[in-house]
Amino acid sequence: MNLSIKEFVDNYLGDIPKPNIDLANLANIFKPSEDNVDHRERALKLEEKILALSGLCPGRDIDIYDVSINHNGPNYIHTIECGKKNKETLVLLHGYSGSLTLFYPMLKELSKRYHVYCIDFLGMGLSSRPEFTCTTAQEAVQYFVSTFEKWRKTVGIRKYYLGGHSFGGYIASAIAYKNRKGLKGLFLMSPIGVGGTNENGVSEEWAESLGWAKTNFWLAYFQVYCKFHEEKITPNELVKKFSPVASFFIKKYMAGLLNKKQPESAADLLGDFLYEMLMIPGGSEQAVHCILKPPRICAEFPLEKVVFNQISDIPVYCYYGEDDWNDWSGAQRFSKLSQKKNFKFDFIPKSGHQVTLQNPEEIVEKMLINLRA
Repeated sequence: MNLSIKEFVDNYLGDIPKPNIDLANLANIFKPSEDNVDHRERALKLEEKILALSGLCPGRDIDIYDVSINHNGPNYIHTIECGKKNKETLVLLHGYSGSLTLFYPMLKELSKRYHVYCIDFLGMGLSSRPEFTCTTAQEAVQYFVSTFEKWRKTVGIRKYYLGGHSFGGYIASAIAYKNRKGLKGLFLMSPIGVGGTNENGVSEEWAESLGWAKTNFWLAYFQVYCKFHEEKITPNELVKKFSPVASFFIKKYMAGLLNKKQPESAADLLGDFLYEMLMIPGGSEQAVHCILKPPRICAEFPLEKVVFNQISDIPVYCYYGEDDWNDWSGAQRFSKLSQKKNFKFDFIPKSGHQVTLQNPEEIVEKMLINLRA
């Protein structure tokens, strides 16, 4: 059963007062100073420290480099590589406005069985940032698919597994849809854009699973995300606008995400890195406004309806956190179809949306089990 957003708010969030959000007034309170800093250079140094937290040694166990591609002129895709001795290749794609560094807790174990590559999407992370001119969902998806394919061919990868988290899961599925040659399997970690429900609906099953404690957040989320989408606001723009306090809040956010097995320094390092990364000018973050629709982050082309039926010959392993804010009902529904034997759905315990940080051990274990199978 699907509920409209109004029905969802009335049924689950009706007693909570709506926040009155005025982004213009907030921006006047925190005026950033003039910025002449080389944020990419700072981010590169922090990235190396974060990767060292994986238990691997950058420069010895992990290679860090940029791969040149031609996309409307010279550009490059930032890349790390580890586990070179292994036969099976795995490529990992990060989430929206994220970075390859967010896979760091998974690298040591994965590199024991896989030849692992992690990349930053063109226009995100520490990859180059050409002007982003796409205006439609088709153009935006093709932007990421085509630049990935240029990177893959330049590196020389022919047969491989592909994994993606959140936005990266959506793009990984689109890559499989566009070109399945050589692709041996997909690992989708809380992929966005799966469900095929109407853009103004939410699944009642998913809504009920949220619990009362999260309803205030979700009411604010609906209002804020719609506002951001309407005004085409990106995380980069917010960080630049509120730079005097952005670093503090990013660190607090990261501290709340990491599980207790991560070192105490991880939250500060990740917070500093993400701040520097988001301060880099330009980028392809505007793509989210082409590909996804508010308020439930539905895709213009849902994976459930458009993509998954066309890649049924490829094993797909789809995981969501048990406390995931991302609607998993479409993926679960698709997995229950009797003929979809190649599509496996599972929850990751003790995790929300950021499964790579909150329970990386469980994700890695499942990926390695599937490889042995």
